[in-house]
Amino acid sequence: MSEAAHAEGGDSQAAMIVIGVAIVVSLIAGVYFFTKSKLSSTEREGRDSVARSDVELITAQLQLYRSNCGMLPTQAQGLKALLEQPATPPLPKRWVQVTKELPIDPWGNDYNYAKPAVKSRGAFDVYSSGRDGKAGTRDDIGNWESPK
Repeated sequence: MSEAAHAEGGDSQAAMIVIGVAIVVSLIAGVYFFTKSKLSSTEREGRDSVARSDVELITAQLQLYRSNCGMLPTQAQGLKALLEQPATPPLPKRWVQVTKELPIDPWGNDYNYAKPAVKSRGAFDVYSSGRDGKAGTRDDIGNWESPK
């Protein structure tokens, strides 16, 4: 075999190796991005689930507050009334601390309270502003949702 033919065979072998490596790298990248998107979806679902649980907890705390105090906190008093005795009227005749701390939503924001309710059929709304952190958008998670 001449040197030129031998070199030509070596070049095609090197090209096949490069193509093989490129295919393997492409497969690994595909698996990585597929796995990452699945993990992101699972993380989103997990955060949404935590927010729903927190909303249920705060809703129950507000119902306990109403039972103990004879009224719900006003919009101005807000959820802080569950922790500290309100200073703005109307003041409850019999105030009881319902919780020592309020949860923060999974995106690092305070939960929102609206009285009277805007979205729920009850007397008030409790909700997380969701992933975007903006109240009144599609990703809000509140007590108006049916349990999932």
